[in-house]
Amino acid sequence: MQAGVACKELMIGLTADGRILIDKARIECQSHRLTVEDPVSIEYITKHVAGIQQVSFDPLHAREWS
Repeated sequence: MQAGVACKELMIGLTADGRILIDKARIECQSHRLTVEDPVSIEYITKHVAGIQQVSFDPLHAREWS
């Protein structure tokens, strides 16, 4: 496989993963706002997204997107 093709496929995968993570973060922010009636802190949403990524890279769990 040529390096250019590999880089293109990598970027397509990262873009798809990024969109999914942004959607999950947006939904969590909305849910938090409805439940707690306060905006979510940067620290909270960062930990939430990091938790999603941690689970997706755990070898015991199947990757849930792309």
